[in-house]
Amino acid sequence: MVPEAVAAASLARGSAHPVWLAGGPGTGAYEVARALHRRADPLGFVSVRRALVAPAEVEERLHAALATDPSSDALSLYVERIERQSAAVQERVLRLSDEGISWQGRVVPVRLFAQSDEGCRPSEILAVLRHRLRALVVALPSLGTRREEVPSIAAALANRISRDLGLPEPVIDGDALRRLAERDWPDNLEELGAVITRGLLAARGEPIDDFDAPRFRRMPPPIVEARSGEPKNGAPGLDRREIEVVIAELAHELKNPMVTIKTFAENLDQLSADPKLREKFVGLTCEAVTRMDSFLDEILRFSRFSEPKLRRLSLTQTLSRAIEANEAGIRERVKTNGIPAKVFLRVDEEQIAFAIKSLLRGLCRETPENVPVSVDLSPSGDLVFVSGAGVGTQQKLRGTLDHQQNGDGLRSLDFIMAEALIRRNGGSSRVVREQDQIRVRVNFPNLELAADAR
Repeated sequence: MVPEAVAAASLARGSAHPVWLAGGPGTGAYEVARALHRRADPLGFVSVRRALVAPAEVEERLHAALATDPSSDALSLYVERIERQSAAVQERVLRLSDEGISWQGRVVPVRLFAQSDEGCRPSEILAVLRHRLRALVVALPSLGTRREEVPSIAAALANRISRDLGLPEPVIDGDALRRLAERDWPDNLEELGAVITRGLLAARGEPIDDFDAPRFRRMPPPIVEARSGEPKNGAPGLDRREIEVVIAELAHELKNPMVTIKTFAENLDQLSADPKLREKFVGLTCEAVTRMDSFLDEILRFSRFSEPKLRRLSLTQTLSRAIEANEAGIRERVKTNGIPAKVFLRVDEEQIAFAIKSLLRGLCRETPENVPVSVDLSPSGDLVFVSGAGVGTQQKLRGTLDHQQNGDGLRSLDFIMAEALIRRNGGSSRVVREQDQIRVRVNFPNLELAADAR
């Protein structure tokens, strides 16, 4: 951290006052909050890393933490992107920070760590909460403003990641570290960590002289299809930037369930003496394993797609298959608006069904649970997916997907997988974040309307 942030963090360490962690995604706010938490282990630390639909969800998470450690005398609550939470959720967070939470006849103090993005407008945070947070601010500047520090940060990160992966201490050429400082790093430490992880795994203990092309001579080069220039093996049609996002998403999706499993393992003695608590934690652990298993199945299935097997398919049947493959909560939100039954396209059925399923899942994840998603066919023949407007939509979408302004592609793994498979099947897709909507236009040049349906 920069000296100012270190000084503010030192003040925060000796206080129970709420802390405002001001910095964009990947600047280390979560890690700082964990470091300022009263213990090194995960007990008593509760994180909220998505926009909540109901304020009561905050209490539910705090109660779950207290059920894990009933003797806890204090909790830490980390809220990511506080400005994107609804006013009702912000009010509840403030009240809990002020008054604590009731548990088994006593009140447990709750210390708040609130993170906000760079460029966050103060008016997006409730005035009372904003004034409370301004008393203790830890500013976390982006890597783009700290280029001279990138080599030393990268070296320290490489050592830690190597230990976590069980690899030997890395040998990295100084020029390779200095070249990292030439990049913009829009996703900050998350992106830097993904690049370093990829390089360490590829090098397998060998010296690294270039993170864009680490030495991994024992690994075969990708097989390239002359027609499209996309690899026949491995993740279909992904560029280096997209692969880095896949790695970062993989790490993020696996970390939280692993913390649950670790907590269960570390508290077996206490759990064995309390049947109700044990039953609750067995359920949480099974849920964590199922979540990881499902996520890895999706990644593996995506990575195994190769050259598409094109055949003429009904668009409505392909859409129905993709919608039905999603979980119930997503199926209920998706509406198809009068797409003609006799519209056909020539694609690989498995790949396009997977792509549409991922696209719908991505749209639903990027919007609040009360927001519907519609699917239409435009007069020009584009398949158009639109997230509707709803309470909290504009707040949640702000800054999430505006790839036209940022110019660095899609951020969601679901959208990356969908776009890659659509591209492989000869189509194209474009995502636009409007004021309170996400609109995805998918074009297949071979889309056709049967003659008797015109």
